Amino acid sequence: MIIDLHLEILVLIFIIIVAIDLIVSTLRKKIKFEKEILKCMLILYLLLLVKVVILPIWIQVPYMSNVSINQMVQLIPFNTIMENIADGQYIQLVGNFVLLMPLIIGVALLKEENILNRQLFVLGVSASLVLELIQLGTNIITKTNVHIFDVDDIILNIMGVIIAIILSPIVIKMWNGLVK
Repeated sequence: MIIDLHLEILVLIFIIIVAIDLIVSTLRKKIKFEKEILKCMLILYLLLLVKVVILPIWIQVPYMSNVSINQMVQLIPFNTIMENIADGQYIQLVGNFVLLMPLIIGVALLKEENILNRQLFVLGVSASLVLELIQLGTNIITKTNVHIFDVDDIILNIMGVIIAIILSPIVIKMWNGLVK
């Protein structure tokens, strides 16, 4: 059995969340069109993040029932990075590098001056760790190694978070120029 988020379900969940957000914002009389657009983009990003990083979840895969914890975890820094470079598999590296950038920039755009760089950094590091721990927990529960807890993913995520924090003021200025 496979648990996954198919496109139709993803769209339905997105519509429900956006509708609830719009209702709550309307009741609070705090609707700003540009902020609502940002929230919608962030919601869609978060749903896609779950789809890409956590799903699919495989349940009851007979040939994987004896997977050990060593097959679920990679704790040697730069090991996977070097292997991917040697194999010419740059998509995985770039994917992990840019994975959390939309989260950091999206939150910075929504909060603007109300958020500090260190708060964005803590958010990024926490998100990276939580995603990796969810992958590990899912593997342990299902006794599979579909998603590996990889320290290199965390390293690349954090590098991307730092770049996103550096780029945030520029993106905020560009966004404000577009919406005004």
